Amino acid sequence: PLRQSAKLALEEILHTCRREGIRAVVVRMPEAGVLRAGDTEARKDEYRRFFRDLSERNGCRIVDAQAWVRDADFADGIHLKPEGALAYNGRLEREVLLPWLAERSAARRPE
Repeated sequence: PLRQSAKLALEEILHTCRREGIRAVVVRMPEAGVLRAGDTEARKDEYRRFFRDLSERNGCRIVDAQAWVRDADFADGIHLKPEGALAYNGRLEREVLLPWLAERSAARRPE
């Protein structure tokens, strides 16, 4: 489970971002299937509730990238091999960064 100190630290960072007008995105990093499978349904529900509530309280987007990388692209379940890092970064770029940049660019264009 998420430790209370980790929860508080994340809340504090997001509170600071909100106060300073910084848009934040929280990314749940990739994990190998064997690690994800080790969580009980109750634990998965706990995480889903935590991240949903975190998003609602702080106005941030949550990106669940846990299953974005093939198991073969992990060195040990959490650390990516170079191929896995490329796959993860490519998807992060396509699904998160480029849409955000396009939205930001469109907001700055005069009508």
